[in-house]
Amino acid sequence: MFSGYFFLTLPPKPLLFSRSACSRPHLVKLLEEGKIQYTKVGKHRRIVFEDVVEYKKQMKAEQKNHLIDMMNLDEDLGFYDS
Repeated sequence: MFSGYFFLTLPPKPLLFSRSACSRPHLVKLLEEGKIQYTKVGKHRRIVFEDVVEYKKQMKAEQKNHLIDMMNLDEDLGFYDS
């Protein structure tokens, strides 16, 4: 019926375990710095999927801005012909 398509159903606020988002040490650092929200259940941290997606969007936007800044600097210094 839907050849070549698939559907993914997620709970309203799916939770991720730290090991499924990225490397554990990096993720713990992001959590402790407050860059991604989490809740603690016992000794375990729980992360809402949308928070990880939002963080990823923010990082991509920052990367894009840094690249544009670098291109503008190169252009100003005459290293880049447009």
